[in-house]
Amino acid sequence: MDGLGVTVTTRDKRALIILGVTLVLFMLLQGDLFFPTGFSSESVNSESLEGIERQFRLTRARAGRIPLVQAQAKTVQENLERMEKGLLASQNIALAQAEMRQILERSLQAEDIVMENARFVSAESKNDHYAAIPVTVNFSCHIEQLVNWVAAVGNSSQLLSTIKIRIDSPNSDSKTVRVTATVAGFLPASRAPELNRAQLSAGGSL
Repeated sequence: MDGLGVTVTTRDKRALIILGVTLVLFMLLQGDLFFPTGFSSESVNSESLEGIERQFRLTRARAGRIPLVQAQAKTVQENLERMEKGLLASQNIALAQAEMRQILERSLQAEDIVMENARFVSAESKNDHYAAIPVTVNFSCHIEQLVNWVAAVGNSSQLLSTIKIRIDSPNSDSKTVRVTATVAGFLPASRAPELNRAQLSAGGSL
């Protein structure tokens, strides 16, 4: 305190000591400070007051981050809820494959594309929570239609993942291309217990 060129009276010192003790009690209640047994007001000198002030600033900074953390957690929760709304509604893999076929056929029809055929692909466990349900479809269309369809799949409210697209040589007469595309929807893993059993029998891998 003397290094600052300020005269500190006895009353001022007592006030600083009281302030220090008050801050220490506040920090103890917050669980951020620990003082050894035998701590008393006499031990609060200028150095300990500076330490208390630093700890107070740190605690205040941590408290200031709480709203940000809460906002981030809320965003993650909202994204998770939105994603889960896009999961397939079927109760098992077989029904989910049929559901995926219908979803892809409707999406193609929306772009005036006729689905020529569809082939079910083996479901895969992606992690402990979800199973991928891929379906391969074949169709012919103009390039503009294909671009629009791929964009629609990516922007669908349904949770879809385009796994593979193969484009054959264009038809010079109709100016169309023949497309083979594999797209997957997702099912909660609890509705595909056979995949979990397959993982266990294969030593934890598919």
